Amino acid sequence: MAVATVHWTKGLWVTNGGYEYNLVLSAVAAALALAGPGIYALDYVFGIAWPEPATFLIGLGVVILGVSVALRGIPWALDAWTRQRGRVPGTGQAA
Repeated sequence: MAVATVHWTKGLWVTNGGYEYNLVLSAVAAALALAGPGIYALDYVFGIAWPEPATFLIGLGVVILGVSVALRGIPWALDAWTRQRGRVPGTGQAA
Protein backbone atom coordinates (compact mmCIF):
# COMPACT_ATOMS: atom_id res chain seq x y z
CA MET A 1 0.00 0.00 0.00
CA ALA A 2 2.76 2.43 0.92
CA VAL A 3 4.72 1.52 -2.20
CA ALA A 4 1.72 2.12 -4.45
CA THR A 5 0.61 5.39 -2.86
CA VAL A 6 3.86 7.08 -1.80
CA HIS A 7 7.10 5.47 -2.95
CA TRP A 8 6.41 4.27 -6.51
CA THR A 9 6.61 7.68 -8.18
CA LYS A 10 9.92 8.48 -6.43
CA GLY A 11 11.83 5.66 -8.12
CA LEU A 12 13.77 2.70 -6.77
CA TRP A 13 16.32 4.17 -4.39
CA VAL A 14 15.37 4.79 -0.79
CA THR A 15 17.62 7.86 -0.61
CA ASN A 16 15.14 9.59 -2.93
CA GLY A 17 12.12 8.30 -1.01
CA GLY A 18 11.80 5.26 -3.28
CA TYR A 19 10.62 1.71 -2.73
CA GLU A 20 13.98 -0.09 -2.39
CA TYR A 21 13.55 -0.96 1.31
CA ASN A 22 9.95 -2.10 0.79
CA LEU A 23 11.08 -4.28 -2.10
CA VAL A 24 13.69 -5.96 0.11
CA LEU A 25 11.13 -6.54 2.86
CA SER A 26 8.70 -8.05 0.35
CA ALA A 27 11.38 -10.36 -1.05
CA VAL A 28 12.36 -11.57 2.42
CA ALA A 29 8.71 -12.12 3.38
CA ALA A 30 8.10 -14.08 0.17
CA ALA A 31 11.22 -16.21 0.72
CA LEU A 32 10.17 -17.02 4.28
CA ALA A 33 6.63 -17.80 3.18
CA LEU A 34 7.81 -20.13 0.42
CA ALA A 35 10.43 -21.82 2.62
CA GLY A 36 7.81 -22.71 5.19
CA PRO A 37 8.10 -23.05 8.95
CA GLY A 38 11.34 -24.35 10.39
CA ILE A 39 11.92 -26.52 13.44
CA TYR A 40 11.62 -23.49 15.75
CA ALA A 41 8.14 -22.54 14.50
CA LEU A 42 5.00 -23.29 16.46
CA ASP A 43 3.70 -25.13 13.40
CA TYR A 44 6.42 -27.72 13.90
CA VAL A 45 5.85 -27.97 17.66
CA PHE A 46 2.08 -28.50 17.32
CA GLY A 47 2.30 -30.64 14.19
CA ILE A 48 0.36 -28.23 11.97
CA ALA A 49 1.04 -28.86 8.29
CA TRP A 50 -0.49 -26.44 5.81
CA PRO A 51 0.00 -27.03 2.09
CA GLU A 52 2.81 -24.52 1.64
CA PRO A 53 2.60 -23.37 -1.99
CA ALA A 54 -1.20 -23.27 -1.95
CA THR A 55 -1.33 -21.39 1.35
CA PHE A 56 1.18 -18.84 0.07
CA LEU A 57 -0.74 -18.28 -3.16
CA ILE A 58 -4.06 -17.91 -1.35
CA GLY A 59 -2.53 -15.44 1.10
CA LEU A 60 -0.92 -13.49 -1.74
CA GLY A 61 -4.26 -13.31 -3.52
CA VAL A 62 -5.98 -12.01 -0.39
CA VAL A 63 -3.30 -9.33 0.06
CA ILE A 64 -3.52 -8.22 -3.58
CA LEU A 65 -7.32 -8.07 -3.36
CA GLY A 66 -7.17 -6.05 -0.12
CA VAL A 67 -4.67 -3.56 -1.52
CA SER A 68 -6.65 -3.11 -4.73
CA VAL A 69 -9.87 -2.50 -2.77
CA ALA A 70 -8.07 -0.01 -0.52
CA LEU A 71 -6.52 1.80 -3.49
CA ARG A 72 -9.94 2.18 -5.10
CA GLY A 73 -11.21 3.86 -1.95
CA ILE A 74 -8.33 6.29 -1.52
CA PRO A 75 -9.34 8.95 -4.11
CA TRP A 76 -12.86 9.04 -2.68
CA ALA A 77 -11.57 9.32 0.89
CA LEU A 78 -9.09 12.07 -0.01
CA ASP A 79 -11.74 14.08 -1.86
CA ALA A 80 -14.12 13.82 1.10
CA TRP A 81 -11.35 14.79 3.52
CA THR A 82 -10.35 17.87 1.53
CA ARG A 83 -13.97 18.97 0.94
CA GLN A 84 -14.64 18.67 4.64
CA ARG A 85 -11.77 21.04 5.37
CA GLY A 86 -12.68 23.50 2.61
CA ARG A 87 -9.71 22.83 0.34
CA VAL A 88 -9.63 22.21 -3.36
CA PRO A 89 -8.52 18.58 -3.97
CA GLY A 90 -5.06 18.30 -5.45
CA THR A 91 -4.03 21.91 -4.85
CA GLY A 92 -4.03 22.34 -1.08
CA GLN A 93 -5.58 25.80 -1.56
CA ALA A 94 -8.70 27.02 0.18
CA ALA A 95 -11.92 26.75 -1.84
